[in-house]
Amino acid sequence: MRKEMLAVGVALTLVATAFGASAFTSATVSNDASMNVVSDDDALIGLTDNTSGDVIDQEASGSLQIDFDAMAAEGFNNNATVTFGDGVANDPANNAGASAFTIVNNANSAQDFDISYDGSDNNSVENVQFKLARYESGSSSAITKTLSEEDSDNTVTFSGVPADDVVYVDLVVDTEGAGVTDSTTYNGTITVSASPAA
Repeated sequence: MRKEMLAVGVALTLVATAFGASAFTSATVSNDASMNVVSDDDALIGLTDNTSGDVIDQEASGSLQIDFDAMAAEGFNNNATVTFGDGVANDPANNAGASAFTIVNNANSAQDFDISYDGSDNNSVENVQFKLARYESGSSSAITKTLSEEDSDNTVTFSGVPADDVVYVDLVVDTEGAGVTDSTTYNGTITVSASPAA
């Protein structure tokens, strides 16, 4: 009887070892998920237009768009500085409607925002600038940062942005300086990334 039990025990050990040593190649697990695509102002990273013009505009699809071709004019004057928004002054009570657009943390927890601009032009002048400001709770002084196509890192970070908190953004176009001609075109992409704050 003991020999039979020993033989069965050895056989089970060999079978378990064989399964344990076999290679795991793939597995599929299914779970239900529900995801919604919403307009930019309602998304996890909310982008809201605060201007009354067409250059910075919330399209019918809900996407925030910066489109210089939407101006009634054909472009900007040479040797000029044009600013969209007036929301980076030290007046948090007045900034919501004064900035060109806002970046809002619509998540339920604090987030770190990395904001970058990848632009192209043919000179070393900061022709396109995003001026950003954030007010910490209870403070009347802003944390301000500037982002342009000429920045070597071209990324700014706002750490620990609480839920429902706002980063105000103004857009400045500067056509002064060497290399700017009547045929100069500014193209670029602004990217906002969020990750849970540490």
